[in-house]
Amino acid sequence: MKTLKLSLGALVVTSALLGTTASADEHALNAEQLQAAVLAGGCAGCHGTDGRRDALNGRAATVLERQLLSFKNDERPSTIMGRIAKGYSDEEIAEIAQYFASLDN
Repeated sequence: MKTLKLSLGALVVTSALLGTTASADEHALNAEQLQAAVLAGGCAGCHGTDGRRDALNGRAATVLERQLLSFKNDERPSTIMGRIAKGYSDEEIAEIAQYFASLDN
């Protein structure tokens, strides 16, 4: 939550400096998107920043979330994904899944 507040603060300051007139709701949405992008950044080494390497981009968020939770809960065999997924909360996994689902194919 602290990161989200800091990100929101940074967006507010940046908007003020650039002279934009976005509402607080628009800033909150941007902060949430930024938070999800930061979380998904840990996936870039293997899956690429756009998720295209394994066709994560554009895949249904529910499918991605289910797969990540399966890795996290040792229900799906893996070499590294189980260890990586355990580092995220269920809420963060949902954010990551939604992020990749929102990317263009």
